[in-house]
Amino acid sequence: MRLVSLALLATMAAGPALAGDIPAPIREVMEVTTVFWSPKEPKLGSIFSEDRLRRLYSNDFVRRYRAAMKHPIYPNGDTPFDFDVIVQAQDSCTPENVDMHLDKTEGSVREYEVAFAHFGCFDGGDPKERTTIYFDIVREGGRDVIDDIATYEANGKKDSTKVLMTNIAEGQPERLYEPAR
Repeated sequence: MRLVSLALLATMAAGPALAGDIPAPIREVMEVTTVFWSPKEPKLGSIFSEDRLRRLYSNDFVRRYRAAMKHPIYPNGDTPFDFDVIVQAQDSCTPENVDMHLDKTEGSVREYEVAFAHFGCFDGGDPKERTTIYFDIVREGGRDVIDDIATYEANGKKDSTKVLMTNIAEGQPERLYEPAR
């Protein structure tokens, strides 16, 4: 586990921002995700464990997560989702070449862009193909917490995990990221 953790921190430090510039909740989620998808490491639990829900996420995110867990896509699932919201897939290689930086600030929300490669271990997989996700960070109770995890479509539309959780909670997971009408 130390090897992957040290490699992840070294990769983060080599990116546009130093690891210390990235809020701790993002660093922890990315470390847990990297270890989870690593075939050689013991796992660090879920990014949605009870402890992490309390420490890393906003009250609104946790409220939506708990509501979605009452109607998970897979009835006995460990999360309400049918894919990993970080790697944006049901299967993955270990995330590599992780780049993280502050993308923009809107009011009290700081949006961090996290990009990584995670397809190189598959037959025919492109090791240069990258996935980009965005973490919305807010201050709550005097600390930084994750308020949303999102991607953006080519047309600029934000695909929010919070919207997805609301749709799952309402028994409408097929609506995916479409806000309530």
